[in-house]
Amino acid sequence: MSLTVLDIESIANLSYLYIDKNQVYDILEKINAIFYLIKSIKSIDTTNIEPLYYPTSLIQEKMLFLREDITTQNNYFENYQNLAPIIHDNLYIVPKIF
Repeated sequence: MSLTVLDIESIANLSYLYIDKNQVYDILEKINAIFYLIKSIKSIDTTNIEPLYYPTSLIQEKMLFLREDITTQNNYFENYQNLAPIIHDNLYIVPKIF
């Protein structure tokens, strides 16, 4: 896929972007380079390649493990509930505002 100058101008118009006429060719070249990169990546055969579980799996011998999900802060739920003037089913009842 390759874009044209008209495509860039149309995209800029739809995006409400002002692009100077001198910049259009530079932007066109950069976007077409991105499309070429994507096309070259898509052409790589990955049929016998297993996905990585972690991004660093190839460079580290040991797998990285996530830390345990342990609470490190105190639970002040009861204290906050006691401070509220009106509570119903552990919810704070506030006056309706018109």
